[in-house]
Amino acid sequence: MLRVISKWIYGLFVPGESYVQRSKSEKLKSQNSRMALVFFLALVLFVIPIVCHMIGLQTGISAMTDDIPGLTDYSRRFTAFRGGIYDRNGQRHPLAVSMPTWRVFVDSVMIPAGRHDEVGKILSGFGIFSEEKIDKAVKPGGRNRYCVIGETTDRAVYEAITTNRILKGCTGVEVFNRRYYPYGELMAHVVGLANASSNALDGVEYKFNQYLTPEDGEILGVADARRREVRSLRKKKTEPRNGADICLTLDTTIQFIVEKHLDEAMEKYSPRKAWAIVQRPYTGEILAMASRPVFSRRAYGDSSDDAVRNSAIKVNYDPGSIMKVATFAAGINDGIITSQSIIDCSERLYAGRPLSDHVHGPVDATTALAKSSNRAASIIAEQLGKERMDFYLRSFGFGSRTGIDLPGEESGILVGPKRLSDLQAIRMAIGHGISVTGIQMASLYSTIANKGIRMKPYIVKSITDSMTGESLVPAIRPVVVCNPITQATADTIRSMMTNVTVRGVGTGWRGAVSGYNVAGKTGTSQMPVPGGYSSTDYWASFAGFLPAESPEIVILVTLEAPKPLHQGGTVAAPVFSKIAYDTARYLNIPTKEEMKISGETYSDVRKRILGKP
Repeated sequence: MLRVISKWIYGLFVPGESYVQRSKSEKLKSQNSRMALVFFLALVLFVIPIVCHMIGLQTGISAMTDDIPGLTDYSRRFTAFRGGIYDRNGQRHPLAVSMPTWRVFVDSVMIPAGRHDEVGKILSGFGIFSEEKIDKAVKPGGRNRYCVIGETTDRAVYEAITTNRILKGCTGVEVFNRRYYPYGELMAHVVGLANASSNALDGVEYKFNQYLTPEDGEILGVADARRREVRSLRKKKTEPRNGADICLTLDTTIQFIVEKHLDEAMEKYSPRKAWAIVQRPYTGEILAMASRPVFSRRAYGDSSDDAVRNSAIKVNYDPGSIMKVATFAAGINDGIITSQSIIDCSERLYAGRPLSDHVHGPVDATTALAKSSNRAASIIAEQLGKERMDFYLRSFGFGSRTGIDLPGEESGILVGPKRLSDLQAIRMAIGHGISVTGIQMASLYSTIANKGIRMKPYIVKSITDSMTGESLVPAIRPVVVCNPITQATADTIRSMMTNVTVRGVGTGWRGAVSGYNVAGKTGTSQMPVPGGYSSTDYWASFAGFLPAESPEIVILVTLEAPKPLHQGGTVAAPVFSKIAYDTARYLNIPTKEEMKISGETYSDVRKRILGKP
């Protein structure tokens, strides 16, 4: 058999006499056949065994490491970083970032004999590790193989330790993520918190955790006796992927302005809680949102419920007279009143009960709103009827969540018309017996400022891949919710609201802002207690916008149980005024005088500052 095979193979490469006698075409055909056969034999004898061997390596590495002395399973992880959170200006203003942090430890057993003092001196020379821990770790005779001496975020220190010929044999460095908040507690309730284990606890950190969460990389394979990877036997490698970057609509400077003046009010009036919102009316963007008290990220678990709660969206409260603009707007929109309509605010029974008021006798609707007349608002509500009043309140967004992209938003409490008594219906018209949230009230005033168009409030501007910069979600754009009132109605009520801030005319003159026409409204409401309402604790509010002619910013300020004063026009209006002035100047919104000098129109102003915060 072997002789036959040998002759056959010999015949493939050494042609006989018959080959010489063949034609050229026959010779070529025979030669091609031989080449194909040779290739096939090579494939069978060499390539296929090698492929099978490689497959066996990949599928049987674990078994192989057990059979071959010195080989062990090998794995290595590559740390990826949680995505960053930034204000509207992008990476220039980081609000939350993850930084590589290196935990340094000493293996006491591996310190070369007689070099303990030298190792300690080198480690002390960095000036960042605990001297006490270093002394304990390098003490001769130590048997602890994992003595942590401290942490560092300085890459130079990390490289110095890992490349030092003495330290690299007796120290180790572990890398992990540490979350940092460069602005401290600024925007704490909105940005939220991710703890040392990267667990998101609140705010944007929690709401968008799925985008912010990174994916660590990993290598799986085989290591030799020195615990070095055998790269030819690698099973798997996954590249690390950092979390997405999130850019907010908030502006750090405006937020600082809001929190500064809110803190001043906390110190002056000692309210239990306080919150403020700055919104751009024609887009719905939130430029600032702050609540007090505020929690410490270092002691989140020990903070009170009030401190960790974002009161601007999570507290239901009776708004008081800041609700009257909705009642007057509904009356105008339904043709029940005009700005000049005379309303008889005489003393009488309203839904069977007397009603206190600042106004007595007939007065025009504009003056009634400026003086915050309870009776005028009640009369409008009576004429609207329960069904129409309910329609307008729900159209303005009360009784349901706004859908702002933050966790834990409350919906407020709005009782349906069929369950309301006549007395309850007119009480709602003046802001009692209805519960709202701060973001709902800001949305009401933004709707009036935006020509009757209600926009969805939002706080996230973009979500992008931190490595490529590509957007991970459809373009985030302003969203129109509905049109509760016409533009003509919005223009009328806006003009009427300017009288509120005129000294000697309206209740909110302390909310006036130097150089600007302001449209606003005061609100003071008793806080409910078992069996009725408190005679000592109130919610004090002021809401408004400027410039009244072409509003650029809407601001809401509310204080809960301020002392000793409690009226919205006294304690909340001045806070509004300070926030509004500083924000307007920061945004370069021209004053009335500057408008005259420059010759600009409000349309010009809008175009000029559109790209600014």
